[in-house]
Amino acid sequence: MRIFLMFLTLATSMPNAALAGKLSFVINGKSFHSSSSYQVVNTNINYLCDSAVPQNLDPNQIPSDCHETSRNVTAEEKKYNEDNRGYGFIYEFDQYKNFIPYVTAGKYLDSFNTDAKYISGGLNKRVLLSKNLDNLHFKYGGVITVIQSPSYIAGKPLVTFMPVIGIGTDAIGVNLSYIPKINNDTTHVFFLQLETTLSK
Repeated sequence: MRIFLMFLTLATSMPNAALAGKLSFVINGKSFHSSSSYQVVNTNINYLCDSAVPQNLDPNQIPSDCHETSRNVTAEEKKYNEDNRGYGFIYEFDQYKNFIPYVTAGKYLDSFNTDAKYISGGLNKRVLLSKNLDNLHFKYGGVITVIQSPSYIAGKPLVTFMPVIGIGTDAIGVNLSYIPKINNDTTHVFFLQLETTLSK
């Protein structure tokens, strides 16, 4: 969580950024996709070479004396992974003009069964439902998120905005995030997260 600690250090060094002292641990879990599957295109190319060709030849380094003899393109349907288990942390700051600024970072198993890491910063607003039930509340807001995964845009960092809603108490809560469709290789995703307070 080095990135999270660097982000937290930067945020606390900003003017008027007094800490609210609330650190939470989150468990990343279930997701729901607008489409249940995606298509993977596989291309198999056969070559005829004048000289001996080593096995496991890199397709980008085909010898000049090799000529393509056939090409077979197949499409395979694969289901999105919706068991996105992982973990992370959320740190909340003092309330500012009815909103609570926070930073969060973590990792999870993404829709393509590869490890993804994220770091985010955002705001949420709370609506108190019952003070007698450990300050039961509904919250809504959004975050700017940077996600890195080998399955997203060739492993490059992806920046996106995610609306977030949640319900909980001072001790525990459930968050629901919306990840918009990025390109033709992805789909709309709703993502569940369990949050439990470590200190405040």
